[in-house]
Amino acid sequence: MTRVVEVAGMRIQIDGELRASTDEDRAIDQVSEPLQYIDQDDYSCSNEIAAVMLTSTQARFSAEITVLDAVDPAEVPKWTVGFAQNVVTYERFAFYGSDLGGQITEDFQYYSPLRDSDIGSLPFYAFGGGATEELRLHQLLDVSCTDEPRWPIPVAVTGRGINAPLQKTVGGNTFMTWLMLARMTETDRQVVLLGKLPWQVKLEVEAGPAGIRWSVPVTTTFGAPVQLDQRYDASTIPPVGDGENVPDLRELEAHDYVQGHLTRNIAGEHPLLVNWIYTGNECATTWKQATNPAQVRNWLEGAQP
Repeated sequence: MTRVVEVAGMRIQIDGELRASTDEDRAIDQVSEPLQYIDQDDYSCSNEIAAVMLTSTQARFSAEITVLDAVDPAEVPKWTVGFAQNVVTYERFAFYGSDLGGQITEDFQYYSPLRDSDIGSLPFYAFGGGATEELRLHQLLDVSCTDEPRWPIPVAVTGRGINAPLQKTVGGNTFMTWLMLARMTETDRQVVLLGKLPWQVKLEVEAGPAGIRWSVPVTTTFGAPVQLDQRYDASTIPPVGDGENVPDLRELEAHDYVQGHLTRNIAGEHPLLVNWIYTGNECATTWKQATNPAQVRNWLEGAQP
């Protein structure tokens, strides 16, 4: 069943609604990552400790549309179809040892949701395949993108007289992905949301004599897709999207707001807390306050007449 929406004098047929599937198996791979915050507090990115990479099942999103006709054909290529994605929640926990050991927590510095993707792809999420397409008259456009949340974690908390092996991890992330049209001009920017789909990832494992194994039957699950026809410009979109009904389209990257905390329990001492943030190459570095996302402008506000 197709449907037709009218946007800026164009009749656009949605040949295939937003949908999700899984393409690859999840994995637990033994790796060596520069997780130097486990052993020392100098954040030099030079001390590597054995780790495992938890990789969720790959999520794939796709849709198809056709511009049937347009009052002004010159308007058509000003628009692009693709996806917007928000990280709605980010809470990951890894537990080590028993009484003497520790806990790693990863979360956001500020309340989510936060836009997911790099600045260069604004306002779209642009990972995996043909994630965006410029509209063309009378042509079927097939767009798709993928995501595969990962988490590198140490196999043990060490240093200061302890060597506590990984016991388990809990938590993960929830996301919202939208099928979206955007008017990609310097002025009079607009977006039209054509559909949304919630999904979540659980990066949960247990460790024992037999090794590390998944403790959940599946890592990636999808909610029901919802058809939409929501339209926004700089004057009508809320300053901060709620990540469920309106996307966060601010000029930021969620990755820049991820922070880590390691609590080490050492005999005869109060628990020691180490905090860090990540650089672009996943190297932990000294914690510092990120820019308050409330002070970051929305992509729609970036081009005013």
